[in-house]
Amino acid sequence: MPTLEYASSFANLPAVSEDYSAPQEYQLKAVDPLEEFDDFDTWLEDVIQTLRPQNLHRLIDAYVKRPPKTSPEVSRWVKTSRDIRYWMYQSVCKDINKLVLARRFRCEFADEYFELLKQVTG
Repeated sequence: MPTLEYASSFANLPAVSEDYSAPQEYQLKAVDPLEEFDDFDTWLEDVIQTLRPQNLHRLIDAYVKRPPKTSPEVSRWVKTSRDIRYWMYQSVCKDINKLVLARRFRCEFADEYFELLKQVTG
């Protein structure tokens, strides 16, 4: 199974499971904005520290399975993933976001945006 390039942030997380549930309520507090490529690791730590206590960290990992389209959890997963994607997008400067969006790959969900952001900042 492939691992995330930024494995240090995910080192102590639970193993991949097929628990697709997302909390019904969560709060995404503001993190310091990502304004420079060199600050990606620090920004990522802030993101993980915000998402992990709410069990939302798996939504930015492209290697964690998504719920099947027939799952009763899929609509909540979609909404939560889109919320996290928007929250991350808002915490990244315009110049970096322009580079992410210029890649012209699908970027609807949190894990897709995060993968593109890693490519741009890597």
